[in-house]
Order: sequence, then C-alpha cells, then structure tokens
Amino acid sequence: MMPAVTLVSSDFAKKGNRFYFMGAQEECNSCKLQKICFNVEMGRLYEIKSVRPQTHQCALNEDRMSAVSVEAVPMNVAIPGKMVFEGSTITFNSQRCDRVDCTSYRRCNPYGVLDGSKYTVVSLGDELGCPIGRKIVSVEMI
Repeated sequence: MMPAVTLVSSDFAKKGNRFYFMGAQEECNSCKLQKICFNVEMGRLYEIKSVRPQTHQCALNEDRMSAVSVEAVPMNVAIPGKMVFEGSTITFNSQRCDRVDCTSYRRCNPYGVLDGSKYTVVSLGDELGCPIGRKIVSVEMI
C-alpha cells in the first residue's frame, strides 16, 4: 500500500506512532483542510513513517496539527476459515461472541475494524481453537 499524507496532533506526530482512523467529525465538513485530514480510510490502523515540517491550526480541537506520511498496518484478526487465501478481498464481520476470557477474543472482535468494511488478506495464519466450536483462522489483513 502506498504512503498517504494526513494530519495528526503535533504532540502525537512521531515516527512509529500508530492510530486508527475512526472518521470525521461533523464540524470538519466546512474545514479547508478536510481533504488532507481524511486522506486515509476509516477503520484502518496506520503507522507514522515520517513527520513533515508543515503544521496547521485545527479549529475543532484548537491544537496544532502536523502533516505526516503514514502507511496502513496489517491487522491480525480471526475470520471464518472458508476458502480464504492470500490476496483475497474479504468483507469483515466480527464473530459476535461474548467469551471475553477466550485467547482469541481480540482477534475475533478487533478494535477499530468496522463490520462490513472490505480488507485484503496479506497472510494466512493457523486455525484457532474456539471454545464455542467455530472454525476460525488467523489472518493479517490491510
């Protein structure tokens, strides 16, 4: 995936920091910087690769924002193991399980991943043991 440029709080703008982009605020609709702020996809995990010298004032949170180059980071999740292969595009849906004591719970219900969103499988992992009997596999997706 190609790097993208977006804006983050100047206090947070450090190479290696990661964040989930969870969407725009309604107040951002009239901002002249919205195209650069929202130059990333909702529900994705990003890592800051470099910080650019440009900063801007954010009217919404009254903070200085720095321009950063980011790349999407693969997320390790659990999905049903039905004919999934590297390079396939999937529509992610969490496993809807309340077994928070399960070692795979965070993979089945990952933070920041939006149900119904499309992702690309970049690598396949092993089949995971499921205490309620589901056939699930670990994958990295982006």
